[in-house]
Amino acid sequence: MTKLHELVNTQGEEVKLCKEAIEGGCIAREIMTPAKIPEALKYEGKRDPKELERIFWSLKCYFNAMGIKEDKQKVDMTVLYLKENASLWWRCKHGDISKGLCDVIIGLI
Repeated sequence: MTKLHELVNTQGEEVKLCKEAIEGGCIAREIMTPAKIPEALKYEGKRDPKELERIFWSLKCYFNAMGIKEDKQKVDMTVLYLKENASLWWRCKHGDISKGLCDVIIGLI
């Protein structure tokens, strides 16, 4: 009976250590491989409502998958997905923001 009691205590301690390791992320990093998250769509500056809706939805899904919740971080990341006319527009807008001539409009994504 004593040996059985010792065995149960030992098993209980081992289970506790395993739970702590998993909760702390030690084991999860080694076992789980991160899923490949597809890049968000790029925006070229077309004034097409359907295209804009697709871009906003793509960015929203991307930010959700990446766990990005902060608005500033979303704005900083969104800039990376602007191409051609849209990128040029942002460069001018960013200059105006830096000079205090306007604010960033947040809440679209």
